[in-house]
Amino acid sequence: MTPGDGPAPGSAPAANAAEDSGSTSTGRSATLGRLRRSLLIAAAALSLLLAAAEIALRLIIMPASPATPTVPAPPPGLAQISALAELVKAHQRGLFRGQLYETNSRGLRDRDYAIPKPDSVFRIVLAGGSTTMGSWVAEPATYGALLETALNRTRDTRRFEVVNTGLAGATLQHAVGRLLQHGLPYDPDLIVYGFSPNDIRFPVAYRPSATTSTPAALASSGSAVVDAMRHARIELDSIRAGTGTYAAELQHNYFDNPAAWALFLEQLDVLAGLAARGPLCVVVLLHTLPFSLHALHPYRAIYQRVGDAARERGFAVAPSLDLYIDEDPHALWAAPNDPHANARSHAILARALARGLGRLPRSCWKGEPPEL
Repeated sequence: MTPGDGPAPGSAPAANAAEDSGSTSTGRSATLGRLRRSLLIAAAALSLLLAAAEIALRLIIMPASPATPTVPAPPPGLAQISALAELVKAHQRGLFRGQLYETNSRGLRDRDYAIPKPDSVFRIVLAGGSTTMGSWVAEPATYGALLETALNRTRDTRRFEVVNTGLAGATLQHAVGRLLQHGLPYDPDLIVYGFSPNDIRFPVAYRPSATTSTPAALASSGSAVVDAMRHARIELDSIRAGTGTYAAELQHNYFDNPAAWALFLEQLDVLAGLAARGPLCVVVLLHTLPFSLHALHPYRAIYQRVGDAARERGFAVAPSLDLYIDEDPHALWAAPNDPHANARSHAILARALARGLGRLPRSCWKGEPPEL
């Protein structure tokens, strides 16, 4: 064989290398194809799983957002009230947080009452913040209005009137100030202070921190799955009261902020002085925050400390936590992104207050107590 008859030197190995390279490339392409198909199948399965979870949460676990208030059709032509300063105007009439909001001649969310007080009337004056006022709730569904209805259904021959001086955004200092300015002229026979844990938020002493359970953090995402995960996180934060949680922030101010606690006690002392001058009885209704309504409820220590301080000043205390235990917290919220008390929660508070009033001595009623 002559040199020109055979393959060129090195040509066979080169051809084999080309074949191997082609096989490897084909193998890689097949592997990538299988990986893509697997990823697509996994993504489709995950999407189906999330869709099924969304449907389950919307139709089974979270039916029609039970905490969302039923808002009646408002009267036509009413303006929206957005500024808190507008809430204290006399003869105000508008919409506040989806509900009809009307004030009397003293700027209270209530009707006018006779001054001087008729002899046949036993008058209770409420002081407090947004829960007492009834943010998100129609006025007849507030716990003050429910209490008045319950008292007047008893066989007592007196007429009972419950005057509401509560105001959204009020600290204890603001609540006491409104009681002195607007409540005392009604000549109360009994005073009820509706305590909420954020009543200690005095601007000069309160120490805020980054929180995870503010209304902004609770804002609905539009997805039941995402909202359920968010609420679960908030529930866990409430239980552990870890750094940066709302529970930790409040506990810090009640137990580790002497300046804020001293201001709180100072306002309780003002109430005590008012009661001594009356003389009249003061009842402190402890509003339950609708988070973690079970044995690990993180605000028990706060209720206990405030209750003890109230009793030391001769006040009666009406707890409400036991009536909330095992309730679904989110079914008691005014809206999916706002844990203020809704109508159902106000009904529970009315029961707690009626129970507390039923334990008052005869002297507080200036006669026989009503049979609540």
